[in-house]
Amino acid sequence: MAAREAGVFYSRLFEFKVGKDKASFTVHATAIARLSDALNKLINGSMKEALEGKAVFDDVERDTFERICQFAYTGDYTAHGNYCNMEHANQQQQQQHHGQHHGQHHGQPLRLSHAKAYVFAEKWGAEALKALALAKLRTTLETFTLYEARQGDIIELLRYAYSDEHLPDRDYLRNLVLLYAVDKIKSLIHTSEWLSLIKEGGTFAAELAVALASRIR
Repeated sequence: MAAREAGVFYSRLFEFKVGKDKASFTVHATAIARLSDALNKLINGSMKEALEGKAVFDDVERDTFERICQFAYTGDYTAHGNYCNMEHANQQQQQQHHGQHHGQHHGQPLRLSHAKAYVFAEKWGAEALKALALAKLRTTLETFTLYEARQGDIIELLRYAYSDEHLPDRDYLRNLVLLYAVDKIKSLIHTSEWLSLIKEGGTFAAELAVALASRIR
């Protein structure tokens, strides 16, 4: 998976337009194509994107795609990696210290960043990226101190995991954040955000009820 495999750098360049603002990312085609069969078909198949050498990912945020690029080249990603959009590198370096101190990157909690990388991997069948993002999220939650001021971050993570259409029921990510919520429910239950999430009903409320009932038995 690492970029030190020389063949990656000899492959053609491919452009991605990412996010609502269509930020431009230019990468070596092989780096992204080898992440999954679906991405390989997008880049090297017979579709319009492959023929034109460009594709639009308007449902992927810029910082999420930066992590995907870093993973594609190195087999790993960090909070502040930037491998294919160098115009933002200086801005990232300036924000790096502040972001790490608060457990955020580009104003976004790292827990949600891992979840978004996971959702991209789920959509495109990138199993290695999916496993890594899930492992990183698990580690982050295990070391996360749930201060009152940060409870909203967990609610946001839960809402994202259970509202994204790309995740199937009984998904590993959903199960991970559900079990975390059950474990921390005595802290979360007193927040207005939690009550709002429960009132929304849906899959999360149903699975939460089942998880809590199983602990009572």
